[in-house]
Amino acid sequence: MPEEIFLRIGIFGGTFNPIHFGHLRTVEDVADTFKFDSIYFVLSKIPPHKFKRELTPAEERFKLLKLALKGNHKFIPSDIEIRRSNVSYTVDTVKYFNKKFPNDELFFIIGSDSFLEIETWFSYAEILKLINIVVMSREGFKYDTPLIEKLGYKPLNNFAINISNKRIYFTNVTRLDISSSLIRKNLKDGLSIKYFMPERCAEYIYKKNLYLGIGEYGE
Repeated sequence: MPEEIFLRIGIFGGTFNPIHFGHLRTVEDVADTFKFDSIYFVLSKIPPHKFKRELTPAEERFKLLKLALKGNHKFIPSDIEIRRSNVSYTVDTVKYFNKKFPNDELFFIIGSDSFLEIETWFSYAEILKLINIVVMSREGFKYDTPLIEKLGYKPLNNFAINISNKRIYFTNVTRLDISSSLIRKNLKDGLSIKYFMPERCAEYIYKKNLYLGIGEYGE
């Protein structure tokens, strides 16, 4: 008999440089749609696709992440990747969570832009065998059926499924016109970052003088 599934758990990764309401609102939409019991926000220390010189230390970004998620019992900050000494590969993180939650149903949450580049990810084929994928998209976004089939999935009405019985779901989310790069630019230019993120995060940034002079970097 198949093992009983106890929980539905989401995994959402990023540099969170810094975390903002755009991240939080989209993941809240996903949590509602898929009835997740919890979602782990996994902070990347050395993201493989974003080798650039200027990046606020992972320890500071993780403090901001914890501040942002405070009070939401479903949103859990994870430092699994920043505790590693090497580059953060998604496949290693997926294996970690599969081992941590062997009887639960896991979903890796990504944006539609990231999904369209998934073939560039390290060991992407193994990732697709190990975990369900939730792709966050804007209203009107249509997934690339040839890409879905190329990745080994059979497209159905509301999702696609592969031979490992793992699924890809596409879901519309609220898009706020906020980005980490905009926040960093405002800080560099001496402009306000009010209402871009939880107030306690903004207060911490000002207290620690973070992002002053920091250049462009990923979300």
